[in-house]
Amino acid sequence: MKFKYLTYLLVEPSLIFFDMNKTRFRNVKKIRSLKLKSSKKYRDVWWLEKKFTLVDIRGHTFIYHNAIGEKGANEIRILNMISIEDEIEKEGKWDTRRYNSIERPLKQKNHIFKVEKIKTKSLSVTSGVIGFILPSELFFDDGRVKRIKPTWKDIKMVDGDIVAKNYGFYYDWDNDYEIVGGFLKFENGKYDVYRCHVVKYKKVLKNSEVQIVFPCCSTSVEYNKDLIVQRWGVTNAYCKKCDKYHNNPDDLISRKDGQKIDYELFALEDSTDKTEEKEYGYIIKSKSEKLTNANMRFMF
Repeated sequence: MKFKYLTYLLVEPSLIFFDMNKTRFRNVKKIRSLKLKSSKKYRDVWWLEKKFTLVDIRGHTFIYHNAIGEKGANEIRILNMISIEDEIEKEGKWDTRRYNSIERPLKQKNHIFKVEKIKTKSLSVTSGVIGFILPSELFFDDGRVKRIKPTWKDIKMVDGDIVAKNYGFYYDWDNDYEIVGGFLKFENGKYDVYRCHVVKYKKVLKNSEVQIVFPCCSTSVEYNKDLIVQRWGVTNAYCKKCDKYHNNPDDLISRKDGQKIDYELFALEDSTDKTEEKEYGYIIKSKSEKLTNANMRFMF
C-alpha cells in the first residue's frame, strides 16, 4: 500500500480531526462565526476531546495518507517521533527529499510493532472529506478570531470543469499564510484511532567486551554483574581490591577500548533491559480493517 506525505505541523498542545460535513471549520464564513467566548473552549483539551477526535501529541508532526482512490483515502498516519528532527532537519531547514526516510531510525530486522487501539477515540466520516486543524491557532492570545482560510490545492480539471478535489489546507492569513490544518478526500465510514510504538532489540555486549574502571585505585576489571550491588536502596559498583563502593556505576562502565556505552543501542549481557520502545505515532484506520501488532507495516 503506497503512502504519500501530506503536510508538516508544529503541534501544541493537540491536533483535532473531524468530518467536514459536521464542523464549523468547513468554510470561511463558519470559521468567522466563532464567538469570542469560544476561544477559551478551544484551548480546553477536555472540551475538545468531547467535541472532536483529538490526538494528544506535541512537537514536530508529519501527516501521511494512503492512495486516494475513487472514494478517497482510508488511512492516515500522524508521525510524532523524536527522530523526526534528526532525519528531516539539515542545516536548520527541512530537507523535503527525506520525507520518505522518516521511519528509517525505527527499522530493524527483528523489530516488533506494539499497536494499541484508543477505545475512547473514533471518527465517522459521511461527507467524503476528513479534516484536521490546530485548535490553538484559531484565536489570538486576546481571544480574537484569526482569519483562517481553507483552500483546495490538488484539483483535477477536465475541459475547464473540476472533476476531483483531493486535498487542501487551512491557511492562517494573520501569520504569513502558515498552514494550521488540512483536509483530504476520504472514504465514508467509521474509523478507529491507534497509537503505535516500535520495539527494537538492542545489541548485546558480552562481559568480555566490557570493563569497570574503579576511581579508588584506577584498576580496570572485566565487567561482572556481581560487582554491581545494592546498598540501602542505592546502586553501587564494588571494588574488591580496595573494599570500596562507588555511586553511579554506569559512569564507571565502558567498553574495553574506553568508549562509553550508548544504552539506547546496546545492552549488557546480564541486563534485563535488552529492548527499547520507540514511539511511532498515531494511525486512523477503518473499523473494518482492524490494525494489530501482526499486520502493522512501515509505510516505506
